[in-house]
Amino acid sequence: MVSTPPRARRIAISSLLVFAAGVVVADRLVLMPAAAWFAVAAGAAAAAVLARRRVGAVSMGLTLFCLAAGWTTLRIHEPPRHRLDQRVGALPPGQPALVRVEGTVLDDATVRVDPVDPLARRFGDPAGTFRLRVDRVLTDAGPRAVSGELRVFVTGLEPREVRAGATIRVLGLYQPPRPALNPGEPDWQKLARQRGRVGTLRVAGRELIRPAHRPGLISGIRRGLLRARAAARARMMRALGVDPDRTAPADAGSALTLALVLGAREPELDDVGRAFRRTGIAHLLAVSAFHLGVLVGLVLLAARLLGGRGRGEALMIALLVFAYLTLTPARTPVIRAGLMVLALLGAESLGRRYDRLTLLAWLALALLVWRPLDALALGFQLSVGITALLMWMGELDRAWLLGFDVGGAAARPGSPLRAARRRVRQLVSSCVACSAVSTPIVAVHTGVVAPGAALVTLLAMFPIACIIGAGAGAMLLGVVLPALTPVLTRLTGTLSGWVARGMLAIERVPGATLPLMPGSLPWAAATLAVVLVWIRHTGWRARPSLWLATGAVVLWSLWLVLVPARSGPLRVDMLAVGDGSCYLIRSGTDAMLWDCGSSRSSAGDDLIPRACAALGAGRVTTAVVTHPNVDHFNALPAAARWLGLRRVLTTPTTLARERDDPDGPVADALARLRAQGVAIVAVRAGYRERLGRATLTFLWPPERPIERGLVAQTNDTSLVARIDVPTERGPVRVLMTGDIQRAAMAHLLERPAEVAADAIELPHHGSFQDTSLIFVRAVDPSVVLQSTGPSRLGDERWHPARHGRRWHSTAAAGAAWVEVRPDGRVLSGSRLGP
Repeated sequence: MVSTPPRARRIAISSLLVFAAGVVVADRLVLMPAAAWFAVAAGAAAAAVLARRRVGAVSMGLTLFCLAAGWTTLRIHEPPRHRLDQRVGALPPGQPALVRVEGTVLDDATVRVDPVDPLARRFGDPAGTFRLRVDRVLTDAGPRAVSGELRVFVTGLEPREVRAGATIRVLGLYQPPRPALNPGEPDWQKLARQRGRVGTLRVAGRELIRPAHRPGLISGIRRGLLRARAAARARMMRALGVDPDRTAPADAGSALTLALVLGAREPELDDVGRAFRRTGIAHLLAVSAFHLGVLVGLVLLAARLLGGRGRGEALMIALLVFAYLTLTPARTPVIRAGLMVLALLGAESLGRRYDRLTLLAWLALALLVWRPLDALALGFQLSVGITALLMWMGELDRAWLLGFDVGGAAARPGSPLRAARRRVRQLVSSCVACSAVSTPIVAVHTGVVAPGAALVTLLAMFPIACIIGAGAGAMLLGVVLPALTPVLTRLTGTLSGWVARGMLAIERVPGATLPLMPGSLPWAAATLAVVLVWIRHTGWRARPSLWLATGAVVLWSLWLVLVPARSGPLRVDMLAVGDGSCYLIRSGTDAMLWDCGSSRSSAGDDLIPRACAALGAGRVTTAVVTHPNVDHFNALPAAARWLGLRRVLTTPTTLARERDDPDGPVADALARLRAQGVAIVAVRAGYRERLGRATLTFLWPPERPIERGLVAQTNDTSLVARIDVPTERGPVRVLMTGDIQRAAMAHLLERPAEVAADAIELPHHGSFQDTSLIFVRAVDPSVVLQSTGPSRLGDERWHPARHGRRWHSTAAAGAAWVEVRPDGRVLSGSRLGP
């Protein structure tokens, strides 16, 4: 293979970077419609043809930039009118629409019990689920053609009761994809538009599903292909030791096997997946060229042992990769890895001169044309970046980390011992280089740095390769000779279980992951540049300027990790957690959570820590659980280990509930918190807590309020605290109320001066009572924060209290915030609203 001139590589890489820049600009800034972008691109292309060399190059770059921006705008911001979500029209936030649709089932129905969180499992009912490609929506005016892919959930549906390839009509509640509601959360609406998904359909029962006959040769062929694909996938899953029709959650080891071999992402993988990301080895989890390389290597080894060799190998590999892409889920990492392997294989087979990095750059650009938003995705950046790094290091032909003689037994040139030692050095060097390059990329996306990523990569790479190999062997035998698969299945399950437990244990090691302050993109660029220079450099005798730059990056990294982020005098962030409550309160460098519950089971592992990291909270050492209702604490045990929680302030009523119901959710949550070293402290009226410049004064409840006859229900035992913060104009107050109701509000209104505040947490998520209206008017806030799901949205009885106030509801506008400035101004806003 002869390398092409460097100019070809520079053109390819520059084109990729310019196209990615156009995607980012169009995604973040909707400057003009797609037609305008394409018009500018046409003008720039004409200028490139007529202009001289340098001006022409700039014009061509502008052409590519505008084409990328226009294409992204067309795909993301201007969806076609025939999509189902566009046909149905805009819906109020959180309010589904009743629709009847017709379409083709893409996979066999499966039944799962979700979620796996022990605190939330009791809320999950078994539901059948399948994917449906919709073709028509049936309205009173007749059928209308639509497009898109729906995820359908049907209560009471049995496994495979709905089969792949079937044409059905189904009536249910349709919910379109939603935008990002919280800081740090992916914009699901944009991602859905890119992938052709139009939302979810929840069906009350299987009797609402009816077959729809669709004659024709094409429909029959399509139905046959879908059923054959579903049957092959089911057989492969059984060969891996997983029942495709299971009604109980699989363990994390089985989920890891499915992820590594088939690219399937099961809910049971969530904890292990987060461990992979936080320890800096996310690139080993997503199906990539590494996974396909292992599969291809095993097939080639088997073929050569059987005597096969020659030109047929390339065709055999291509057919294998094509079959793999056909049978695995159409996820971006799988498609990306397969196309990379096929492109490189095709270039090798043609016997023509080519440059691997140049080919990779053009292939990456083509992948961005397919899915533009991948330019911002961690998986795309890691898979393309790590692949390019390994190709580049292969060109350098040196083990840069171990570029000196490490000693040991002498070996003759060309001897097996020397070759083995060189391969070990190359493996270690590659792992260190890949970890060093991936660390700043992962840090920007996850908000954490993994200092031991290189060591973890070395430890995990061999067992992961064994899992992939054993899984591939089990699948092949499962298709051909099912009776011979049990040994490989047991081996795969054992290895996957070890890796899953090992990654969870490594993640919990102190210092394995370190939180990073937000706004670290300049740090990531500087760190990446220094790492690449070190990889390019020979040996350790570098120029003083490189050592100086390295020292500056190290000091910068220590500052980002060790120096906590600082906020103003007071800021309260209300997160959108559905039917639940979670507030992040910060003053100076201190932060605390006021409640931590959600109707979403994974909020403690995902939503809340990610939002806190995006907001720059760093460590959150204190949390308040206002009362023992599960929607106010069920996410706290999971979030505690990500946030560094040390204390929980709660009520005596909560501790009494723990004693009275030792098997209940309160006892389970407190036990999990104590196991993490979190202290549980009972507080009541009169207790004070310092938070930076602010002071929390607890106003309610008094000691034993139920026993003294002051209240009649648990909600009225909620903690109520007033946050006071000094400013240039005097003290500013924020009142946090939990779920208090009529009795507690009546007692608090006996001292109206104590509850007067500039901002308030609306009691009990905004459940209306006459006393609630009186209470809000007595507090007289300028800002009202309402954490609620759609069920309490838009209650007209609150309209008299809304006049003259800024009212932020999570169901309508996502996460919201109120901030007190040093000059005494009280500002507020929300993610989707003003």
